Amino acid sequence: MSEINGLKLEALTNGAHAEFHYTTLERAKGHEKVSSKCTKQLTPYEGSYNEEDRVYKTSMKNLSTDDIVASDKWRGDVYRSYRTAVKAMVGITIPAMAEAAKVLMQHIKDYRINTLSQLDKLTGDLRNFVGDLKEKYVDEVAALSLTEVVNELEKANEQTASLIKLRDIQNKSREVGAVRKARTATDKAYRALMKMINALILVEGEEEYADFVAEQNSLILRYKKRVLGQTVMNDKEDEGDEPTPEVKTPEITAIYQKEGGNPDNPLEIKRDAMTVVEGKNLYLLNAAGDGPGDLILKWPDSEIDEKIKTESISLHTDTRIEFRMVSDLTEGNYSFRIETYYNGEGNPPLAEPVVVTYPQYIKLI
Repeated sequence: MSEINGLKLEALTNGAHAEFHYTTLERAKGHEKVSSKCTKQLTPYEGSYNEEDRVYKTSMKNLSTDDIVASDKWRGDVYRSYRTAVKAMVGITIPAMAEAAKVLMQHIKDYRINTLSQLDKLTGDLRNFVGDLKEKYVDEVAALSLTEVVNELEKANEQTASLIKLRDIQNKSREVGAVRKARTATDKAYRALMKMINALILVEGEEEYADFVAEQNSLILRYKKRVLGQTVMNDKEDEGDEPTPEVKTPEITAIYQKEGGNPDNPLEIKRDAMTVVEGKNLYLLNAAGDGPGDLILKWPDSEIDEKIKTESISLHTDTRIEFRMVSDLTEGNYSFRIETYYNGEGNPPLAEPVVVTYPQYIKLI
């Protein structure tokens, strides 16, 4: 006699989990026999799924992220326009303007601002930079007719700072553990429904439920093979028969410059060069679950972490990460680590980060 097989729902990612229950719920509601005989199980199942869908969408949504990217680009463009204008004035034939340009050019060199720096670092650097221009170098800025450009730079920088603060508030207000709690309730309701359908088959016979069972088992088999990567020997195995998955230990196996590196010492990497990290089980996810985790450089004996900007990460898979190396760090040896809130198992994002440290120093040159 046919019955609905088991599935280890706890091992599904949030997206796959939601899609599995959406498909199952729609099928159950559309099946005449199941929908009429299992109302007491279907109603709480639908309610639990709707709550899971709500908190999942909330956990994935960050209204200010796109705005931050746009605002960060704006301030970068304004800064580069200012720098270009000052540089162009250094060789002007009008002595007063040339002298003002020389002073402002030295100011630019002193700050060594990199518009690809980590967001908060760049915000602080530009705030101090603009403060100097509006206090110490007012006359020089005016002499080159750059007052409006400086005001625009200040406006763009403060807008970016406000958006970063808003994102922090949004992240703080999220319901901690809400997705995990909602998933548990949905799984419980789902299993109650499947248990009821299997019981009805025993009592009433399988004829009127055969199509539902076949379709549901086909869905379960597909998730086992394609989502969980299991080798299924027996389609009728229940949840107690699921093989214990192999523990996925993340590991960094190599770091090197993507092009033009030193073949004799691949750990020598030029600042601002495209850099490759190779490894195993490198699932890069941040605490909110809506972006990549952190790639972190650290000077020996220093307490300051230098994080790679999210925008500098161009590729991240479980075996390979590519990013543009920070350009304004001091030359020398740095440790490298990854902090991610997913290890390839269970329900991401995790409550605590998984830290993966490369055992050797890399050398910035």
